[in-house]
Amino acid sequence: MKVGSYSPMKERSCWNSWCRFDPRFAALTSAFIILDMSILAILLYGWKVLVDVYWQPEKEAEGYNSVLSRRYYYGLQTSQFVLLSTHFVILFLTTILIVGVIKEKLHFIFSWLVGFVALICLETVCMIYSVVLIAHMHNGFDALVKAELGFFSSRFLVNGLAIYSIVGFYKELTAGRTWKPHINDLL
Repeated sequence: MKVGSYSPMKERSCWNSWCRFDPRFAALTSAFIILDMSILAILLYGWKVLVDVYWQPEKEAEGYNSVLSRRYYYGLQTSQFVLLSTHFVILFLTTILIVGVIKEKLHFIFSWLVGFVALICLETVCMIYSVVLIAHMHNGFDALVKAELGFFSSRFLVNGLAIYSIVGFYKELTAGRTWKPHINDLL
């Protein structure tokens, strides 16, 4: 064995080949995680909308037919529609982000950053609004609202980490680093 920093295990490790964790890989991983979480949010909010639409007989039996309860119910429907719409737009923006990361287009990444931060703020406002309305209607939190808040808070944490990694990739691109293969014109 040679003296110095040479190690046969270091040559065969995956750090010198395909599985290194660089800013581009972090940005792509974050984009696919956001894509998956947005699809899951669309499925869960869609299920919640369907449950709210088809649960009319129980609501009327419990006395939810008052004018105030109908106003709360229409507020909830509006909030859930906005939540679903934001996640559809997030799906579209994330596909633009994936193209921007692969092709190293700064304007795609920047437009994703601006749109995603704005949509997260809109989603937070709608989530708080719907939680307040549900708490008003049911005189407290039920299990579904607690699960929804847990899902939202975990997504909020992951979205923060994703924004951090994508901003790091954006900074690397603006500094001049590239991941495109170098073409040697001398050969």
